[in-house]
Parts: sequence; C-alpha cells; structure tokens
Amino acid sequence: MKLTLKDRVLILNTVLPQFDTLKNMKLKISIDRKIAIQEVDQKRIVIKDLGGGQINIGFTDATAITDTTDILLTDEELSYLKNRVEFIDMNGMFSEFTMPTYEKILDEPLQVPVEETIKLVNLEEPVSENKMQVEMEVEEEETFAH
Repeated sequence: MKLTLKDRVLILNTVLPQFDTLKNMKLKISIDRKIAIQEVDQKRIVIKDLGGGQINIGFTDATAITDTTDILLTDEELSYLKNRVEFIDMNGMFSEFTMPTYEKILDEPLQVPVEETIKLVNLEEPVSENKMQVEMEVEEEETFAH
C-alpha cells in the first residue's frame, strides 16, 4: 500500500486505537512498526494539541502530502484498518483533511479476495460421508448438555 507521510501520521494518530482486544492490539503493534515514522520525517511534522482529544497536524513541506512509501500490509492488517475506518465513518468522524487517507484504506484491495478466502475455508469442511456423522455427534452432545 502506498502511503504518504500524512497518511502514516493520520493512521497512527486517528485510525489506530489506544485500546482494543488482544488480537487487535497485536495487529495494531504490527502496523505501528511497519508505518513507523523515522526521525528525519518526524522533523517535518507539526502536531498541535487543541485539547479535548483533538489535534491539528501540519507539515513543513508539501512533499509530506505527495511522496509515497510502499508499505507491505497483510490482508489481516489491512482488514483491521478497513474496519477501523468503517467505525470512524459510522461515527461521523470524517473530515476534509482525513477523507483522502480513509478512502485510500477503504479502496485498497486485499491480496486474497474475500470470495477466495471463503472457498479455502469451505475446503476444510469434513467430507460429505463424515458430515452426517459429525452433525449427529453435535446433536448428541447438545442433548446431553441439557
């Protein structure tokens, strides 16, 4: 995924949450490491705390908004970012400044399309002969559970 310095700053400061589930925090940490901002680039960022959880992000030069870096994200990491942006959208937290970055995340295709993932999962189901036996065992377990 091609990300500008602005994109990376926004993902770190507005997309990724401070708290989440254990699984999601592992994804967050992995994404943090991949899009970390080097010291040279940190000097190009101007962040002002406006209070009330709001920040103003500025840059010392225009290339922070135009030059891109190719970041390799797994499908699981990208799906996590997409879910976070959808959450932000549902809560009406898009702005003109954040919209291009958020749309970039939503528009980025997964490496393995969802349809193929479903097919792969279906291949792991028991063969048809054993399927009836598995269903019967499940019913029996449910009967004993009551």
